[in-house]
Amino acid sequence: MHGPDTSRRLVATVLESCRVIVVIMGDPVHCWTTPRPILGGHLCLEGGCETGAEQRAVMSLHEAGWQPGMLCLTTINLDQLRMQQEKVSEKPTRKMTKAARPVVDRTVWLDAARAILIEQGVDAVKVEPLAAMLEISRSSFYWHFKNRQELLDALIEYWTEVNDRTLRSLVEPDDSNPKEREQLAKARLRQLVNLFIDERQFSSEFDMAMREWARKDAAVAKEVARIDRERIAHLQKIFQEMGHSKPDSLIRAKILYFHQLGYYLTGIKESQAVRTRVAPRYLEVLSGIKL
Repeated sequence: MHGPDTSRRLVATVLESCRVIVVIMGDPVHCWTTPRPILGGHLCLEGGCETGAEQRAVMSLHEAGWQPGMLCLTTINLDQLRMQQEKVSEKPTRKMTKAARPVVDRTVWLDAARAILIEQGVDAVKVEPLAAMLEISRSSFYWHFKNRQELLDALIEYWTEVNDRTLRSLVEPDDSNPKEREQLAKARLRQLVNLFIDERQFSSEFDMAMREWARKDAAVAKEVARIDRERIAHLQKIFQEMGHSKPDSLIRAKILYFHQLGYYLTGIKESQAVRTRVAPRYLEVLSGIKL
C-alpha cells in the first residue's frame, strides 16, 4: 500500500514523462493521456485528438465544466501507475524543453511569487525570475494573469486567504447561552493563540513581507491596514463574548495583537514547542485572561 506522498511522487514522474493529466481521488488514480500538452486551464484541441470518439468524450467533459485535472477517460490503480513509471524510467531520458513542460496552475505561480516576495521583496516579483524559478516557459504565466500587476493584486488576495482563513472561522456567530458562550470564547482564544504560533496556518514571514511592501505602495498599505482592523475586531469580539465591555475588549485586543506583531518584527527565533509552552502565560500577563 503506497502512502499519499509516494503516490504524488509517482504521479509527478508520469505526468512529466508521459504527459498525463492526473488527479488523486483516493485510490484508484484517474488520469487522461494526451498526445500533446495541455495549455493553461483549457483543453488544447487544435488538430483534433487521436480518434473521433476521444475528441467527443473530451468535448463533452469540457462542456460539462470539468477541468483538465478532473478528466477521467482511463482509470489506473497505484500499482499499475508504479509499473508504468518504472517502464518509463528504463527508457533513455531526455530533458524536456520549456515549451513541452506541463503548464502549472495558478496557485503554483502565487506560491512562487510569495517565496520571492519573502526573500527579495516586491521589486523582485517579476515574470521572468518566476518562470526561471519554476523552470517553465513565461507563456504559462499569461494563462492565469494578464500582466505583472494582476499577479501582484492576486498576491494580496492570496495573503489574506492563506493567513486569515482560520482566523475568520474562529469568530462564527454563536447562539449559545452566556455561560457556554464564555467557555467557547476561551476555547476560540486558545485556538487563536495557537494559530499565531503555527506557521502552517499563519505565515509570519508572509505577513512581514506584506508590511514591507506596504511601505512602498499606498494601495497595499491601505489593504494591510484594513486586515489589521479586521483582525483586531475579531479579537475584540472574542473578549466581549468573555464578558468584557466593548472599550475594554478593544484595548485587550490591541495589546495582544500589537504584541504579536512586535514579536514577528524583532525576528526572535524560538521553537514552536517553546512558544506553545509560554503562550498561555504571555496571554495572562498581557490581557488578564487565564486559559
